[in-house]
Amino acid sequence: MKTDERDRMLEERVTVALNEGIGKLGNPVAGRLAAMRAAALELPLGRRFWFAAPRRLAAGGLATAAVIILAISLWFSPGPAPQSVVAITNPDDVELLTSNDRIELYQDLDFYRWLDEGGRNGG
Repeated sequence: MKTDERDRMLEERVTVALNEGIGKLGNPVAGRLAAMRAAALELPLGRRFWFAAPRRLAAGGLATAAVIILAISLWFSPGPAPQSVVAITNPDDVELLTSNDRIELYQDLDFYRWLDEGGRNGG
């Protein structure tokens, strides 16, 4: 005989014995017993929701709320700092970056320096 079958048979025997015992009690005692049973099964109003709702529903609601809060905080958080900030150590670089001249002019800068020196020497 399996354990489940033995447990079921024991439960049936206990139920029959208890039901017979209730029949032997008087009406006042049986009425009080029924009232105490109803009071024991009644839940307090403040805790009725948590016992009535499945715990998976409450845990799922909390997990959903946490994911929504995380998504909103990531959505409105500032992004990474811009990478376009460059430290300029040479003042000539600032002049190059802020001038309106074309960059091709600065590619042949040595030639223009030579030209400038030759112009002063009378060459």
